[in-house]
Amino acid sequence: MRRTLLIVAAIAVGVLLTGVGLWVAPGHTADSTPAAAAAPSRRASVAMPTPAGPPVRTVPAPSTRSAAATPGPAVLPDRVVRHALGAVVGGRVGLAVYDLRTDTVLAHSGARQAFPTESVVKLLIALDALRHGDSAGVVAEMLSRSDDQTATQLWDRNGGPQIVTRMAQRIGLAHTSPPDIGYMWGDTRTTADDLITLYRYLLHSAPPAATDVVVTALADATRLGADGFYQYFGIPAAAEGRSWAVKQGWACCRPGRALHTTGIVDGRYLIVVLTTHPPQTTWATAEGQLTALVTRLLHHLPA
Repeated sequence: MRRTLLIVAAIAVGVLLTGVGLWVAPGHTADSTPAAAAAPSRRASVAMPTPAGPPVRTVPAPSTRSAAATPGPAVLPDRVVRHALGAVVGGRVGLAVYDLRTDTVLAHSGARQAFPTESVVKLLIALDALRHGDSAGVVAEMLSRSDDQTATQLWDRNGGPQIVTRMAQRIGLAHTSPPDIGYMWGDTRTTADDLITLYRYLLHSAPPAATDVVVTALADATRLGADGFYQYFGIPAAAEGRSWAVKQGWACCRPGRALHTTGIVDGRYLIVVLTTHPPQTTWATAEGQLTALVTRLLHHLPA
């Protein structure tokens, strides 16, 4: 809790200074992937080699420096963004980076293109569940372990696709839409732009108790998800000791692999990278590319 309060405090102070295993229906795999699809299950990634140890998740103390003394980074030049995007080969990327301290969009590419949310939609499920009075502990477990079974229970209990519709309206998500098949929550569609808006709502406008539950869970994301999938790709692997709080997403293969990393770095930067990759791309390759992309971005974002 102390760590979460520090994250939230750091974000709040910085802003003031400048003025998503699913219950599986017969015939379907986790994250609503049809079992009949001629592609390997995402669970195959469990045996994939992973780094020797988890990244360090330190949380900075609230900043007391003035805005004048800590100017934000400039909007990232096109060449920097192109270099970052070049890490993903043969895939599609939606990217947005936002500086909470200076209220500035630092990078933006394909950010209005719609992607399936996969487990990132658990952010909406969580906020909606907390509004309905569901257990904070259950919500936190769903987020930190990306637990699909819990997500499905909350999804079914609280209205399924209606969750997306009402939360999108409440938060102002202009390009987020519910799945065509009601129980397939991972098929919710969204954009990088809308996810930046969602994180800003979480940090600035959501009830403080909900913010505390969600941010704590994202900062406590486990090395392996509930289904055994390695979660420390993208932001966690790239952060190299910087603080982070993340919600990751993954699924295979409709028709390709979806792999998303989203969250907060240094209590200051909102980073959203949504990707799809050809089905022949291995998880190891896709994860490595996504981590390289974020690493290239963070190189230009001072802690």
